[in-house]
Amino acid sequence: PATGTVRYDVEPATWNQLLPSSWGQGCLERRTIESWRTPLEIAGAQVVNHASHATLGCEGLPAVPRLGGPFLALLRRGRCTFTQKALEAHAAGFAGLLVIDSIYGGLPDMTAPVDDTIVQVPAWITSSAIGDTIIAALSGTPPGFATADVAEVHRKPKLGERQKDEFGLRRYATM
Repeated sequence: PATGTVRYDVEPATWNQLLPSSWGQGCLERRTIESWRTPLEIAGAQVVNHASHATLGCEGLPAVPRLGGPFLALLRRGRCTFTQKALEAHAAGFAGLLVIDSIYGGLPDMTAPVDDTIVQVPAWITSSAIGDTIIAALSGTPPGFATADVAEVHRKPKLGERQKDEFGLRRYATM
């Protein structure tokens, strides 16, 4: 298997700016006031490819292995809301979620349909082309050997639909 570091661009979900209010995996939970509202970072996450999952991660996502971690779920966009995918990933024990976009063009800003505060796991979205590249790279590695460091370089504040700031025009999508 190839080794090395490859950088891919991803966009954060709107609920990421509310995290971490606490961070947990399994039965462990950490609450650090100093870490609230700072850019998220998950280092050394083992990427678990669920891109071909029968329900696209909308239900019945398999639990993470008991040992190791943190784990990052890789899912394709579609069939349900981003919130549902994040809730399923959290329930299965994942520390984060990476969604592969299925629509070509600019990436949407992932948001919850009603309330961003119900989501307890950070999520990011990447293009279909980058997602397919990640899947191809994962197919050439034994399980547990592909790791990812996910970090937000900036906190992207939530604005109104079609409002613009230094990060560009917002196009919110719930699904």
